[in-house]
Amino acid sequence: MKVVIIGSNGLLANSIGAYCNQHNYSLVIIGLNKPISHSCDKFIQLDLINGQIDYNEVLDADAVFYAAGAGIQSNLKESCPLIYSLNVTVPIQIYNKLESLNYKGTFVSFGSYFEIGDNSENHR
Repeated sequence: MKVVIIGSNGLLANSIGAYCNQHNYSLVIIGLNKPISHSCDKFIQLDLINGQIDYNEVLDADAVFYAAGAGIQSNLKESCPLIYSLNVTVPIQIYNKLESLNYKGTFVSFGSYFEIGDNSENHR
């Protein structure tokens, strides 16, 4: 089984990566930094905001997990545009591209823009 994880070192990416390692799945990681807590067969360094995914690396995967995000840890102080882009725009763009390329595997995305952690911002 081939699995692609978009996002490399967050809680979800680490958990899914460890599971894939335990089951000897072929694992491709796409993210800013090489994974620390799990191994992969291939690492593709990519800034999802400023770069483009090479879908040739993705289309033959049985499953693609979008585990990237921003604003999940309240102490990181990421901007609202970054949070919205990584948590909403980018996964929708990936899904639409996979659909247009007739991707036959499973695409899974986690979280939402509204899960921004504990903070003191007042939204009306």
